[in-house]
Amino acid sequence: MPRLFIGLELPDTLTEALLSLHCDIPGARWQSAGQLHLTLCFTGNVDDATAQAVQQCLARVEAARFDIALQRIGCQGNPHHPRTLWTGVTPRAPLAALNQRIGAQLEAIGLPPDTRRYRPHVTLARFRKNAGSVADFLAANADQAWPPFTVTEFTLFQSTLSPEGSHYNVVERFALVPED
Repeated sequence: MPRLFIGLELPDTLTEALLSLHCDIPGARWQSAGQLHLTLCFTGNVDDATAQAVQQCLARVEAARFDIALQRIGCQGNPHHPRTLWTGVTPRAPLAALNQRIGAQLEAIGLPPDTRRYRPHVTLARFRKNAGSVADFLAANADQAWPPFTVTEFTLFQSTLSPEGSHYNVVERFALVPED
């Protein structure tokens, strides 16, 4: 059963900049270049027929290209006992609109809606239970900001779990419409 999600791939220069943040924090499992992305929707495990229907419905999503930028680094959990380290995204509105359009198409083929509030971010690191503090890292890096980039497409990924972490393979890319 394929495990699918829809997201945005990051420009190579941005991926390189995010990878340069890697440092020695006990218990940190930093995301690799192939794992850095921005999730729009998660479908989870689906059968092959549903996977095919997902591809077909995503081709019907119509949205204009837009610009976003990554800025601000934060953590989920207490900085002394973090669960994840992430960077935020601005503006959120075009991502939320694309998330809603994709969600509506997925619901139309019978997939349940995601009831959680959509919070666009890029996960930088995940932490084991007894991880070290990220307080010093946040003090030095919290105000990071990177140049904006234009989102021209979104991607359907297949995720494969392994002991080394998830591996993401591109299933298909879907172009966004150039603005008039």
